Formats: sequence, structure tokens, C-alpha cells
Amino acid sequence: MPIFPKVNEGKDLGVPAEPGHEKIWHISSKISHVDRPVSEVARSTIASKRTTVARAFSRLGGFSGRPTLDIGESTSTIWGDETEHRVEVPITDAERLAWEHVRTQMNQKLREKEEEVSKWRKLAKELECELEELKQKTLTEVQMEEEIRALNEENAILVEHYLAEMVLRKKYLNMIQDLKGKIRVFCRIRPAVLTEVTRKNPIVVYTPDKHTALVKVSRGLKVFQFDRVFGPNATQEDLFEETTNLVQSVIDGYNVCIFAYGATGTGKTYTLAGDRERPGLVFHCVDYLFELLDDPLFRTKSYSDVSVSIMEMYDEKILDLLVDYGTHEDLPIQPDNNGVMYVEGVVQKQTACAAELYELYQRAWHNRRMAETRLEHNSTRSHFILSIMVMVTNKITKTTYRGKLTVIDMAGSERATTTGSTGESLKDTDQSLVALGDVITSLTLSQPTVPYESSKLTKLMQDSLGGNAKTLMIINVNETEAKMPETINSLNYGSRLKTVDNQANPTSNSEQVAKLKVLTEKLKKGEPDPC
Repeated sequence: MPIFPKVNEGKDLGVPAEPGHEKIWHISSKISHVDRPVSEVARSTIASKRTTVARAFSRLGGFSGRPTLDIGESTSTIWGDETEHRVEVPITDAERLAWEHVRTQMNQKLREKEEEVSKWRKLAKELECELEELKQKTLTEVQMEEEIRALNEENAILVEHYLAEMVLRKKYLNMIQDLKGKIRVFCRIRPAVLTEVTRKNPIVVYTPDKHTALVKVSRGLKVFQFDRVFGPNATQEDLFEETTNLVQSVIDGYNVCIFAYGATGTGKTYTLAGDRERPGLVFHCVDYLFELLDDPLFRTKSYSDVSVSIMEMYDEKILDLLVDYGTHEDLPIQPDNNGVMYVEGVVQKQTACAAELYELYQRAWHNRRMAETRLEHNSTRSHFILSIMVMVTNKITKTTYRGKLTVIDMAGSERATTTGSTGESLKDTDQSLVALGDVITSLTLSQPTVPYESSKLTKLMQDSLGGNAKTLMIINVNETEAKMPETINSLNYGSRLKTVDNQANPTSNSEQVAKLKVLTEKLKKGEPDPC
């Protein structure tokens, strides 16, 4: 049996071939494809390596087969073709370390690949989630587009209905105001202070209900009826609640005029201006006006612009109170292109909020020219005129409405013998008050000719008196006996301007007569007014 040479450790097997006796030898390993633990795979890695070596065996004549080298776990075995010969070759430490290094690298690559696969799986899962979210969003967007389309159609219908309702609201609101009367007259009774009420100066004015004022005179009772009577306990808010619809009419494009009429000391200025703790009608109306204009719903459909001018009429002269006192000049009244009277050269200040308007009001009040009287240091013989112009433009229809709120604190209506005022100041004041009464009476009786040209006051207020304008006259009186002549005079003036329909009273005529009889008997007995 031929003897095979030893395989050199760590070197290629074989020796130079002799002529004529060259053979090709292969070293092959048994490769196992069975699932095994990592340790077994590592042990079989060496056997899986295939190396081809060429070696000539001249001494092995006639041997032409392909012997193989089987490297096992610890030895290598060489097989011949004709005769089986076995030589065990041990695995060296260097080879073992080499294969261990290979195994470590392969394990490292395997872990990296597993981590990469895990990462890609995680990414795929995230993408699947994003895809699902995108599908949901797409579905939601489609639904939202459909909802928006439906809402736009519904909004168009609502806008159409809203415009129709807005027209009806204006129509019915002003119909209600007209039913109450385009010219309305209120009466407010100023409460007497403790120093005014004595045995010689008792209370003589009473309010049996919300529409009647009674005055106790020597011959019995005088009865005066108005649209509304406010007794001594009425608050500023009570008065304002009756005028809120007038402010709405201004925004709707109507002219509104509010007069405060009465003798000096009856509370005209308090009714309109009030004080720090109890602001008057002007400030309540201004607050409510800007509250309506600043409403979010209103601002979505309309633009608004507010401007103010403040004047004084003294001795039939019109003075601008928003300029320096030293530059006061008599301003002329001129008609515009539409025939509406306006004061030429008067300053109009734009106001964006109620606070700005209050500041202008205070500035004008301090610039007001005072006429000295014997009753009060601050009483005047002039008319204080506040005009607030409101322009509202509808964003949808592009229609512009122009309204104006005019508030007038009128000069005292007391007689010259009481105030001591003389000369042109008294004459012009009386003339303007009489002219105003004549104009309002003509409007109330629907006379064809209205004497607007009788005074500068009525000429200036022509656009706020008559037509579609709303007029409110507030008659202010004192409730004590000492002021009875002025009280009777003011109540007669108010009664001449307005006759209250009995059907508007909350009680019937028979009930009203019964109440008056009871109140008369109590007054005769000296009992106080139960109201």
C-alpha cells in the first residue's frame, strides 16, 4: 500500500509533479446542510472550505484517481480512488483561530443584517401607519370638502334670509317706534333734597302710574299725561331702557334727537351727563352704540364709521366747542346738495371707541360759555348740542346707511323775573324755545307748513325733526311747591307737544279715574303719596 506524504501545517498540500506522473488532488470537506446550533456550524466551517492543490506523485505509478482530503473536526482524511488509504491530519491552532475569526465576523454580519431587517420592518410598519393615516386624512378631506360645499350652499341661503330678515327687522322696529309716536315726550321728576322739604315747601308733584304726573294746586289737582313718567326714585338705567331702540334706529340709518327741557336746577344736565357714580343718558347711549358696532356678528357683515361734533348756541350764534375758546366764531348754517342744513366749518372728530368720545365731550363741556344767573353759578342761557354721525356700510350689499344722534341740553326755561337774565340772551333763548315748541306742534298735527326758519335752533335741527326722524323730549321738573310755577310751565309745554292716547295706558279709563279719586282723598287728608 503506498504511503502518502504528510500535509504541511498551514501550507498548501502537494509536491512538484514528476514527468509522466502528474495527478490532481482535491481537498474537499463534507458539507452539511442540516440546521444545527451555532457551535456545530462553527465546527463544520473548516470542513466546508474547498482548496484545489496540484501535486505529482511519480512514485505512485499507474494511480490516476482523484484522492480527496477530508478535514474533520480535529483531523484530515485523504481518500484514494482504487485503494482506500486514511491519514489523519490534525487542525492547527492558527487554523482554528482563523476559522473562529471568520465565525465571529459572520455572526457580527448576521447581527447587523438582523438589526437592519428589524429597522426596515419597523420603517415598513411606520410607513403602513402613515399610509393608513393618509387614507383617513384623504377620506376626511373629501368629507370636509363635501361639508364645506354644503355649508356654502346653506350659508348663501342664510345670507339671503338674513338680508330679508334685516329689512323686516328695521321695518317692524321703526313701525313700533312710530306707533309709540315719532315725537315722544317723557317727564322726569327730580327728587327734592332734605333742605328743600319743609312745612312751607312741601312736595306737590306725584306719579300715580307710569304715564301720569299730578300737581297739587290750591284748587285741587292738575293732571298731565306723557308717554312715560319717571318718579323721584327712577334711576339713570330706568331712563336708558326706554331709549335703547332709538340707538338701534341710528345704526339703521335714522336721525334721532333727544332734548332735555326744564327750568334751571331741575336735573337736565344730570339726566343727560350724570356724574361719575351715575352716568347719564349720553354715556349710556354711547356705550350701547359702540357695543352694537363692535359686536362680532355685526362686524362680519358691516363696516362702521363714527364722528362727533359739539356746539353751543348762544345769542343765536353757533360756536364750535371742539376748538380753542379764543378762536370761537359764529358759524353759518348752510344747506348741502340735498337741501339738508349743516354748520359750515364745524370740526368733526373721528372716534373709534366710547372712551375717545367721552374725552371730546369733557373737553367741549369745559369750553362752554357760561351765562351768569342768580339761581346757579353753572346755569346757562345757551343750548349745548352734541351730534354723533354714524355711517354703516353693508359688506354684502355695499349699501351705506347714515344716521345721526343729536342730544341737546337746552337752556333753562325759567322766567326772566326768576333768573334775573336780561337783554338779548334772554330774548334769544325764549325765542328758540318758543320756536321749537311751534315746530314740534306742527309736526304732531301734521300741518303742511312747519316753521323751521323761526330760529337757528329749529333750522339746525330740521333733519332731526319730522320726516323719518325720531324725537324724544324729556321734561324735567322739581317736585316742591316753591318751584311750582316753573313746574306747571314745563308740564304745559310738554303737554302741548304730545297728547297720550288713553288706549296705550295699561289700565282702563274707569280704573284710572278710580285711582285718581283715591289719591285725591289721601292728599286732602295730608297723607303721603303711596307711589
